[in-house]
Amino acid sequence: MNRDKFIENLRTAREKRGLTQKQVSEVLGISDRTYSKWETGETEPGIELLCRLGEFYGAGPGRARISPPTAARTCGSKHRTAIHERHDGVMP
Repeated sequence: MNRDKFIENLRTAREKRGLTQKQVSEVLGISDRTYSKWETGETEPGIELLCRLGEFYGAGPGRARISPPTAARTCGSKHRTAIHERHDGVMP
């Protein structure tokens, strides 16, 4: 996936749900600064966090609008459990 498209999709997915970067970062267990850097293109998430993003936004393997195709081979259900446990009312 094109880097600019990834950034656009990441921001759009969050905004469509009416969430702040801080809310999403708390669910993912990362700092809001880290999440901000993803949306500005300063840095990119590693494969594990791509998996968690996909699960959170409902774009898991096979439906990737957030994560690249390589994530589909790597992501497993272990991330799904961790993400759902952290939602605490913040629904994707």
